[in-house]
Amino acid sequence: DLDSGASLDCDTNGVPDECQPDCNGNGIPDVCDLAAGTALDCNANGIPDTCDIAAGTALDCNANGIPDSCDLTSGAAQDCNGNQVPDS
Repeated sequence: DLDSGASLDCDTNGVPDECQPDCNGNGIPDVCDLAAGTALDCNANGIPDTCDIAAGTALDCNANGIPDSCDLTSGAAQDCNGNQVPDS
């Protein structure tokens, strides 16, 4: 499929794009979304933040699209009682 041009390979790893993880269903493999900056991965786990939140593997109690752990790590949110949940 790659040789004939029937499939794309945005990250040139020899695997057609449609065979790679695409957690947000936008037709672009997660790795390419992240490399292009069209998706963010603040915790560097190789999964777009929006997918971590949607899957429930990351919490976003203030609904800003950024996992709570990243809000706390970056200082964008406070955690006065140290429970790893933004005070907001």
